[in-house]
Amino acid sequence: LTTGDDFDLSIKNAETKFAFIKTSYPQHEGIWTQQGGMDQALLLIRNPRWAIPGYHHMLNEIDYATTWQESYASMDNVYTERSSIEQWVEWRDRRAMAEIHWWGWFIDFWMEGGLMRDIFTHRMTTPAHFEKLMQPHEFTETELSFANMVGENTTVTPSFDYNCLMYLPEGGCKAKTVIMFEKLIEPSTGPAEANKMAATIVGKPGIDVISEEARPCIWEELIVHRKGLRTSVDRDGHGPPHEAFHLTMDQMLVMNHELERVRDKYSSGTWVDDPAAQDLVAGVNVYITENLAEMEQMQG
Repeated sequence: LTTGDDFDLSIKNAETKFAFIKTSYPQHEGIWTQQGGMDQALLLIRNPRWAIPGYHHMLNEIDYATTWQESYASMDNVYTERSSIEQWVEWRDRRAMAEIHWWGWFIDFWMEGGLMRDIFTHRMTTPAHFEKLMQPHEFTETELSFANMVGENTTVTPSFDYNCLMYLPEGGCKAKTVIMFEKLIEPSTGPAEANKMAATIVGKPGIDVISEEARPCIWEELIVHRKGLRTSVDRDGHGPPHEAFHLTMDQMLVMNHELERVRDKYSSGTWVDDPAAQDLVAGVNVYITENLAEMEQMQG
């Protein structure tokens, strides 16, 4: 069993079985290619403080590709080298603020089962507006604004993503569990976090999952001894160290405000009794604390 991806770039053959398909959908780097064969969603989160630089490293490795063909041509470069600081700063100053809001928008999409929302106001929006939000290279932020596309005083009827309704009905687009990237790669928490993923496919037709007792050993071989495919860790020693990729104070403030929005939303109302929401809140609280500590250091 292995993990596939939405652009079908994963190594495979006729015998390959994919237990998971990773995607950035509905973010503009993701597409929906699975016309069935899925019945649930898992949400993987990472502190945007590091997810955004990591995203930029990936873009740099594939030479900022915008098509499948261009991405495929650079596939061998993925997880091999961090960008230069100069490349990061130039991209950061153009894109980081928007990417912070994309981060929270992506979480809302998968927590709310594909409910269509605006990126910057978080208000429910129309299918026409949502479709254009997934094409930021085609429109300016002003053109994509809720006020311009929908209207400030417009009452919007809740709409759900077509793919969710068609291919993951009956709530399948709502995250069944939330996996924290940082926990997944940390020796003290990694095996347990990986087991949360394994538990979601136990008993699924056509999938044989190894015993729970053996899973920590597999995790150690893949993560500690790095016997699997390349990961972000393989960038170490190639380019500047990851802590050299800073955000500005304004960006850090906006990011923590977005994290607080997500935390407050999913720790109230009906979300209080939702296990996935509580895992999300716990992770976001860790991110807020870590980011506040960094901001204190920035202020001297």
